Parts: sequence; structure tokens; C-alpha cells
Amino acid sequence: MTARDGWRTIPLVSFLVLLFGLTAQTQDSRDDWKYLDIHTDLLRNLPDSLEDAPLNKEERSQIYQQIVAGLRSEGYLEGLDADAERIQILAARVGIVHLAGDARKQFLVKASRGFCGNGGCPFWLFVPVRGQLQVALDGGAGALLMRQSTSEGFHDLVTFWHRGGGEMGIEVFRWTGRKYESNDCYIVSREESGAAVISDCK
Repeated sequence: MTARDGWRTIPLVSFLVLLFGLTAQTQDSRDDWKYLDIHTDLLRNLPDSLEDAPLNKEERSQIYQQIVAGLRSEGYLEGLDADAERIQILAARVGIVHLAGDARKQFLVKASRGFCGNGGCPFWLFVPVRGQLQVALDGGAGALLMRQSTSEGFHDLVTFWHRGGGEMGIEVFRWTGRKYESNDCYIVSREESGAAVISDCK
């Protein structure tokens, strides 16, 4: 799990509007930044805390354990006692998403605000498989959007993070049949003339 470095003081949408302006054009493989809209940011639409989410005992336990493992591996839990750790984990935000265009549901979880850095928040996407929740994607982002395009029946996903210095990082993920894997990663910056410059992530 990698938390992206970047913005914190202004909303990501506001940053993009100020930096580029948003224009309605036909989407191609590297124009996601033109369509970032706060109403479609999946990470902003997680209504419940992990403690209160409508999950069964096993689902809540599986999500809790994955969050702990992910945050611990990145050093987020250092210095927290057991009680403080539990409070922070149970404050994670949880929502149901439908990425396959059918009745199947997936669970999107975002770490509580205490674990969010300048680049956004750690998050996890869980897919039910034979009664168990499997992690289909984990990362860190300021925003997470669902594309109209699909791969193997699931919508493609896009993460955004502000890199600083007037640059925006964008990564595209596609479903492979078992999980989401990175398909493209690019940086959008702006020249003095105002033109957007797109380059590969390094």
C-alpha cells in the first residue's frame, strides 16, 4: 500500500479547476483529469464507520484485520496503544459500491482521517469470494473515480493525487478477473503557456 504525497489544504477538485479548468471532451486513455468531479469521487461517498456499517461479524472482522495489517506494514500504527489503535480503525469509512454493473456488491473502505497524509488516505477495495472478503485493490489517493470503460466485466478505476509543484498524478487500474492491477500511470502538469503536459510516472 502506497500513500501518495501531495495536497491537503484545498479540495482536489478545486485544485484541478484552478490548475487546468475542466472541459467536456471525449475521454481517451489519458484525459481522466478533465472529468474529476467531487460527486463521483467514490472515496467521498462512504456513509458508515466500520463500527456502525451494516456488515456481519465475519465481514467486519476481515476488514478490520486487513486495515491493521496494511497500516502496520506502512508504519502508520507506531506509537499508538491498543485502545487508540482500535478507535482509529473502527472510525474507518465504509461504503458499498457496484463495479460490475450487476447485483454483486463490493466494499470500499477508507482509513480514518488520522491516517490521511498530504496525498490523501489509504483505502481498500474488498470483493466477496465464496463467503470471504478478498482485497481487490489497496492504495492511497486523494480521489478515486470509476470509469465508464470496463475490463473483464468490472469498471476501470482511477486514482488521483497531487504531487506538489503544480503536478497531478493519475493511475488507472483494470480488473484482471481476480483483482485490480495498474494499467497506466501518468503525470499532468502545466506549462507557462497554460497547456497541459502529460508524462509517464517515474
